[in-house]
Amino acid sequence: MANGTEKKKQTNLVSCLLDSRALKISSFDQPFLYNTGDVGPYIYKMQHLYGDEKSSNELLDFINKNKDRRDAFPAELFARVKEQYGSKPIFSNVVQCMAERILEAVDMKKVDCISGGERRDWFFSMIMAHLLNKPHLTIHKDLGVTTTNPNFTKTSNATDLQGANVLHITDNLVEAKTFQNYWIPAIAKANGNIRWNFAVSDRMNKGSGVLRGNGIESFSLIRINKQLFDEVLRLGYIDENQHRVLIDFIANEEESKKTLKKRYLANSKSQEDKKVVDDK
Repeated sequence: MANGTEKKKQTNLVSCLLDSRALKISSFDQPFLYNTGDVGPYIYKMQHLYGDEKSSNELLDFINKNKDRRDAFPAELFARVKEQYGSKPIFSNVVQCMAERILEAVDMKKVDCISGGERRDWFFSMIMAHLLNKPHLTIHKDLGVTTTNPNFTKTSNATDLQGANVLHITDNLVEAKTFQNYWIPAIAKANGNIRWNFAVSDRMNKGSGVLRGNGIESFSLIRINKQLFDEVLRLGYIDENQHRVLIDFIANEEESKKTLKKRYLANSKSQEDKKVVDDK
């Protein structure tokens, strides 16, 4: 059982998740419609732990516009992230908790570099490399990699990492497809090896197993599981009905999607009928 200090840290993390809207939970009768066409009771975007939706969207916009200027980009992005770390309590709290968990889980003497992949990993990987005093590897989806010293004053193309052991930082771990398609091949191409992964959140899907199959130990700060939603309920962010939907979704996602889809469609029809009546 977690001691009092650990329990307080967990409570703070849950508050950070909800207050920053990194985790959004739907009302009981109106689940979220996902881009896939499925519906579900929550949406999670860990980049909002940067402080809030507005600041995280602004940083993402900066990344999109500047990521191809690879010599100057890492230092410019790091400057923005470091300033946010010093001024936004939500972000600094999350980053400090990440650093503590990493130091508990990984022998940093064995870590040569810290990496982050395009784009949202960079919200967290650069500041983590700086705090843990390790070179940072900025991975792009074309498998290009640049290396930067811990203070982000020197950047160069990473062509030969000389077998470096790498700790990767990711925002969300789901099925680890980006690892298979991009991060692992990119680091291997540069003659390095990803040995560890630390995720801000683990969706508790296939990701950890996929990484183990590739020789990568995986750890996380937050797990999207029953314990998390129990704490969300305890803190009063949701009611019993919402909690029950979330637990059902975790226990049997496919069946729960069918139920939620019916509820979503029924609610949509009700709203449309109401609109027709109001229009008359």
